[in-house]
Amino acid sequence: MYTLLEILRHLRFEYALTSDTLDVASGIVSRRERNVPVRRVQTLDISQGPLARLVGVAAIDLETAGGGETEVSLKYVADAEARRLQNEIQRLKQESDSNTGKLSADSAGIQTTESGAQSIDASEGGTSGGSEGVLFDLPLRDLLLVSAVRLNLRPLLPITLGVIAGTELLSGTLAAVIGRNPGLAVLVVVVGTVVAGPVATFARYYDFQLTDAGDELRYERGLLQRYSGSIPLGKIQTLLIHENVLERRFGYAGLDTITAGYAAQEVTQGTPSAIPLTDRESVFRFARSIEGFDFEDLTFTRPPKRARRRYAGRYVLFILFLTGALIALETLAGAGTTIAGIEMVMPELSVLDYWYAPLFLVPLVPVIAHLKWRNRGYAIGDDHVLTRNGFWNRGIEIVPYYRIQTVIHRRSIFQRRLGLATVVVDSAGSGPLSLLGGSARAIDIDAEEATELRETIHQRFGASLTARRQPSKAQMDTL
Repeated sequence: MYTLLEILRHLRFEYALTSDTLDVASGIVSRRERNVPVRRVQTLDISQGPLARLVGVAAIDLETAGGGETEVSLKYVADAEARRLQNEIQRLKQESDSNTGKLSADSAGIQTTESGAQSIDASEGGTSGGSEGVLFDLPLRDLLLVSAVRLNLRPLLPITLGVIAGTELLSGTLAAVIGRNPGLAVLVVVVGTVVAGPVATFARYYDFQLTDAGDELRYERGLLQRYSGSIPLGKIQTLLIHENVLERRFGYAGLDTITAGYAAQEVTQGTPSAIPLTDRESVFRFARSIEGFDFEDLTFTRPPKRARRRYAGRYVLFILFLTGALIALETLAGAGTTIAGIEMVMPELSVLDYWYAPLFLVPLVPVIAHLKWRNRGYAIGDDHVLTRNGFWNRGIEIVPYYRIQTVIHRRSIFQRRLGLATVVVDSAGSGPLSLLGGSARAIDIDAEEATELRETIHQRFGASLTARRQPSKAQMDTL
């Protein structure tokens, strides 16, 4: 029945690309017709699973400006047709943007170039807009390195569920051994995650390649699941330079982009990676080559030292909570209770005999709190605001002033006690991620300093918009 429905759905699905719209008609009983303006197309992503690659087909997901979810999904079209649609829609977008740019320039008496596409300076490792050129690829050495040093916990849940389900299916003797030694099950989960994590990362970034396609960047990656996505240069809101503790030790980092209208993918798949991993200097050089992100070398201002007390208190409370939970479980172990007439007995676990183990972490709390404080901060440049957070996985967010949507000054009850506050800088690409800490944040800075920072950002935001609306000296010289 399912196969029949899919066949009918495929036969009743039609699409046509015109000079200014992508027209889609779908539905078996109730027909639905959509006309998506090409100029509003934000991203067009192509994905191919192992079976799809074998038969030469691909799925297309298309998102539009202001959308938080996929607007059009074509499953499936021929691989060559998917590439044709991707190139043709990009060409039509460039023509639309170019015509719009000429109209605006003519009304202001300003001459413009033939194409309004943004480009990456070739002297900085990029290529100019126009034809596709490889900007970055991930050699095998760096692929193995990123697989080894990047923590990937995605396999943790399936491996845990697999161990639980496998215990029920194993022979009685083996199941009894694991039942009496839960530490063995934990060991299997940990080892499985440690092994499967790098394998999953290797498969994810295999044959990664970033190319310049005029007004957008395109990337392809994947060993089994092949994925091709686009990063519109004109829609990049924030750059995120990330480096975990091992990557920092060896001088490596990665670069992600946060674009407007890409919130759906960011939540499910993470922000699009422009560079998964390479040396730190190259990452910063490439980031500065993107138009609008030529930020200066700045010194970060750390939170006041009293913020470390807040971090230490938080860690101590967590350790005490964990110890209390283990004590409660140890007390209940072996005890029985009756629920709905059924006697339930909690199994005795030998690991609960060590309920006091988390207390050994208390002496490390000051060190951990200091490292957290040391890796936080913010910096104010002429055209950008930068924030830095995280020790184990440190992220540096770069936001141009003209991309800012809102600046939020907030203080929790615990921050007020220490005279601290947090300033959140939201851009159009933050979306629902702002609730998950996806925005640029200057955390736990002095309350008065936070007020000044908010006012400074607001003033420079206004000045940045004014400067962008005024014709440049080069443009005035052409009059």
